[in-house]
Amino acid sequence: MIILLVALFNLQEKRYNWHPTFSQSGEEPYDLSLFKKTLAASYADENYHEIKSLYDDTAFLSAQNGLVVYVNGYNHLDSTEVSKLLLSAENGNSVFISTPNPRYILKHLIPECINSDQRLLIAKLAKTIVLSLKDKSEGPALFYTVRDEVERFKWYYFDLEHCQYDMINVIGSFEAIGESYPNFLKITHGAGFIYVHSTLLQFTNLHFRNKNVFEFTTEMMSLIPHQKLYYVDPEYVVPAASDSSNRPPLYDSILGFIFNNPPIKWAWYIMLTLALLYILNSIRRSQRTIPIFQLPENEIANYLDVVSRLYQKEGKHKHIIGIQEKLLLQHLRNKYRLNFTKADDQFYEAAAVRLQMTPTYLKHFFQSLDRAKNNSTLSDEELRNTIRNLNEFYQKCP
Repeated sequence: MIILLVALFNLQEKRYNWHPTFSQSGEEPYDLSLFKKTLAASYADENYHEIKSLYDDTAFLSAQNGLVVYVNGYNHLDSTEVSKLLLSAENGNSVFISTPNPRYILKHLIPECINSDQRLLIAKLAKTIVLSLKDKSEGPALFYTVRDEVERFKWYYFDLEHCQYDMINVIGSFEAIGESYPNFLKITHGAGFIYVHSTLLQFTNLHFRNKNVFEFTTEMMSLIPHQKLYYVDPEYVVPAASDSSNRPPLYDSILGFIFNNPPIKWAWYIMLTLALLYILNSIRRSQRTIPIFQLPENEIANYLDVVSRLYQKEGKHKHIIGIQEKLLLQHLRNKYRLNFTKADDQFYEAAAVRLQMTPTYLKHFFQSLDRAKNNSTLSDEELRNTIRNLNEFYQKCP
């Protein structure tokens, strides 16, 4: 049974993971591998460099006219990593950061805008948004879908109402439910710039393969002048000096963790199957069989036959005739629905039709039977004649 279930699951069509994992190398709808491969293929080898650790790889710090790209959904930057990115911008380079939660780097850039009373980053719930760039025409639409169903999603934007800084320039936004919300900021820092972007779904495999999204992203990246590109794809190694936020992606629930790990997923399926088989087997074993009750046999005929033989042995001939009459009347009631206890001429007419006999014969037969039953001096010969008439009557019955 279990082998058949495992074979059935293996034959099923591949199921995608619709959870936003934002993996740099995964092929799921909400991974970033397509964006990363496209960037790598767009630059010559000497102008593209991949950074695995901002702690160990410091080549971007001494670069000139470089662009550091950090696109990540879960692995937040710690204070040491942020300081190195800021140092790169101070040296005249550009830093592009796209994450749903850029709060940590914004606290270093514009701390006055982020305090206990004012939140710079706010989420807008909507099913679909439309991207746009400053002084550009309307861009493509983005949505969060699970299989073929579009669901409401948290689209983060920057609330700049209480944050007035000349060094902050809004160069991109999205429209949702008729309102426009800034999602792409350019912040001057030293001799360079920090570009902060909050709509990470734009770079996922599901949307980046779309021609309109691809062209819009290309135009957006062209707004950042640079010659060399440094792509940050950190390995999940936590140095002693870093905080604990630099860790692999976490799932929102236990089931999310189970279904995103194939060995654990199959163990889960097998466990559920065994539990179901145990429950079904327990139900089957606990059922009690229903006993079969047979109706008691009718012993009246046997009883009357015994009594008749007893009377015949004792010479009580009229009692024998009385018993035979009872047997006959019971037979006529059961088989023909005839009750001869209240017989008259009209009844004999109706009975003659059912028994296929003449009314005269029926009337004469039952009258002679009644006389024999009440005759206390009934002889053996008369008893035999009466019994013979009874047998002939039974034979005439249809």
